[in-house]
Amino acid sequence: MSERFRAPVWLWSLIVIGAIVSAWVAIERHRVEASARAVHVAVPIEDIRMLASGSGMSMESALRALRDAGMTAVIVGEENFDQLLSNGDMVAVVSETGERQYVFSNRERFERVRIALLMRFPQSVEQNENGIALYVRNAAADSTIRDAMIESESFVFPAPVFDLKNVGVGFNREACASVLNEGLTLIGRVMNPPAATESSVQWVVEEVAAVGASGVIFTGDQVLGWEEAIPSVAESLEEHDIWYGSVEFGKQAGDRQLKSRLIETHLRVHSVQAAEMPQNAVRSILDRYVRAARERNIRVLLVRPPRPADENPFASFVQFVEKLRAELIKEGSGVKTPKPIAAPDIPNAVRSVPAFLGLLLAGWMWSRLTKGGALRFVGLLPLLAIALLLVVGIATGRFLEPSLKLSALVAAIVFPVFAMTSIFTSNDRGSTMRWIAAFLVVCGISILGGLYVAAMLTSLQYMVQVDQFFGVKLAHFLPPILVGGYLLLESFGWKQTAGANVRWLDVGLFTIIAGALGFTVLRSGNEAPSAVSGFELQFRELLERLLPQRPRTKEALVGHPALVVALGMAATGRKNYLPLACLVAAIGQVSIVNTFCHLHTPIEVSVVRVLTGMVCGGIVGVAVWIAVHKLWRGTTSQS
Repeated sequence: MSERFRAPVWLWSLIVIGAIVSAWVAIERHRVEASARAVHVAVPIEDIRMLASGSGMSMESALRALRDAGMTAVIVGEENFDQLLSNGDMVAVVSETGERQYVFSNRERFERVRIALLMRFPQSVEQNENGIALYVRNAAADSTIRDAMIESESFVFPAPVFDLKNVGVGFNREACASVLNEGLTLIGRVMNPPAATESSVQWVVEEVAAVGASGVIFTGDQVLGWEEAIPSVAESLEEHDIWYGSVEFGKQAGDRQLKSRLIETHLRVHSVQAAEMPQNAVRSILDRYVRAARERNIRVLLVRPPRPADENPFASFVQFVEKLRAELIKEGSGVKTPKPIAAPDIPNAVRSVPAFLGLLLAGWMWSRLTKGGALRFVGLLPLLAIALLLVVGIATGRFLEPSLKLSALVAAIVFPVFAMTSIFTSNDRGSTMRWIAAFLVVCGISILGGLYVAAMLTSLQYMVQVDQFFGVKLAHFLPPILVGGYLLLESFGWKQTAGANVRWLDVGLFTIIAGALGFTVLRSGNEAPSAVSGFELQFRELLERLLPQRPRTKEALVGHPALVVALGMAATGRKNYLPLACLVAAIGQVSIVNTFCHLHTPIEVSVVRVLTGMVCGGIVGVAVWIAVHKLWRGTTSQS
């Protein structure tokens, strides 16, 4: 093969400069991330109430015991008509005339429900057939209720109570006060009301503030005020100094818009669904919570009892919270009131340096790839002009985000291709040490690419997942195709490749690799659509316990082993299947870059994960190469 992709000294010098700048950005980012490692352990109040009742404990004693175990916050949801009826706070009766009536014996709840309905249904037409709500002084029983009707106050429901059963009507003041009295943080949980108006959502936020809540989490499939009232919700939350809890993987409509407005005053929440808790081992649930805090900058852990059917459910839950606190502290996360993560102050001019050098490398790669070839329909000068335009846009802040996204995508594509093609350009046989050096050089270039991308995108909107790396599918799919295609044509030429006799073995290998590449693309991204199998989950948990960081499967079991095999094939002169091996090896290099594209993951975690993947993948690759080499030698000797 030719020396076409051996970069000149001047280009390497510029790449090193970009690496230094990118490393400085990474260090600044690590400093900010390390200074904000605190997490809330938050428990829904209904779970505490259930466990306390089952153990014969008072609510105050239960809160105190869980607080001492490590719980720092309690989540209290709005009351609704279903709860008021089931708790006896609102009693349904029928008058002598057959009229439906709902009686409150508590003045505070009566007034709160009346105001809630007035704020949420201001345009409703009062109709008596929907039922009348009554506040009756000293009403203790049905007979007293009927005798006291003449002293009652009333209002008419805007709709049948059955239709209103899930409508929130404010918070139970006694429950909220009991949480605050124990020195715990109160988090309100509300649902977006039907036909939400600006006045109604304002009232909800004021209710959250009135009970002393520090933060709010929304339930259901949409955030409060979706979508017209979101600006008003954000403004009101900031005015009352209430942080917004964005539920990870919640997929709530309006979440991204609200986060973008509250980018400096929102906390990321990780929740395990109640139905999932008894289906998983306690150890697995603990690991899941700890990983969320350690690997994804989660600041609030919504914790539920893992085994409600235990002999002593409350004592078991206390032990679970104690273990969770110990695990979090062990991993470096303080169990205390967290603060929203801040972004390092990186000037746009600094971010433009890796952007320009990545684009420069892309232009040089294009000139090498198309030198004297039929693909040279765009020259180097137009590419450099586009690069300069993008860099100016980044440095000056004009078209900042589009320029950064495009530059980051180009770098994510070009660095894995450069890493592979810069090494696989020689048939020289080498020593074992040369193999190791080549392996480290390939992975090192990809790590540089990842740092370049991370430096460009290091800003708060990416670190809290308001925005994400653009073009993740293309960045996964294109580099392996470019690497495999180039090496195939470089080895055999256009004519020989087009006229080659295709064997069934070739078809089988191509089908397997194409399927693996397609599956890799489907599994890429922050929320891959392909479900992870139970076996893979168990395997991941095993790696989590054995290794400093679990390496990505695409690196440790696919890409890096293929890289070792490809290096062995190049060193021994077996080039027939070298392009195919390099195509698979490029998957690992793409994965390295992609690891750094997850800006919501702390940079420390990404670095350790990549290095762990290199070690594990290298060991697996050596074992695979020994087996393949022995197989080839045996086949050669028999022939």
